[in-house]
Parts: sequence; C-alpha cells; structure tokens
Amino acid sequence: MVDHSDYRQAVGLSTATFQIPGVLGPGLAGILAVWFGARQIFFIDAGSFVLAAILILMLPSLLITFYSGIPG
Repeated sequence: MVDHSDYRQAVGLSTATFQIPGVLGPGLAGILAVWFGARQIFFIDAGSFVLAAILILMLPSLLITFYSGIPG
C-alpha cells in the first residue's frame, strides 16, 4: 500500500522487478548451460528446487519465532 503521490513510482518498481528476471533468467541459464553443460544444469535445477522446498518448509517456524517476540 502506497500513498497516492507514490503510486506511479510503485507501479514502475513493481513492473521492473517483474520484468528483470524474465530478461536476465534466460541469459543466465544460457551462460550456465555453456559453462556446465546440459546434464549438470539439470542437477543444479533440481538442487535449487530442493533448496526452495527447504526454505518454504522453514518459513512457518521462522514466522512463529518472529511474531512470538513482538509484544501485543
């Protein structure tokens, strides 16, 4: 939520953060594919999914710890 005067900048920032991964992602994937090869890229991708799953599973406990320390 932003103030009406900051709305235009907020929409621009939101759009930029949405479009940057779409531009940089394929380029980075291409560089990694040339550097490591297709087979290793598969394992890197699988590892990133495992890491993401671990972080997502840890999120509820981190939120409970964070909010339990806040008085109110």
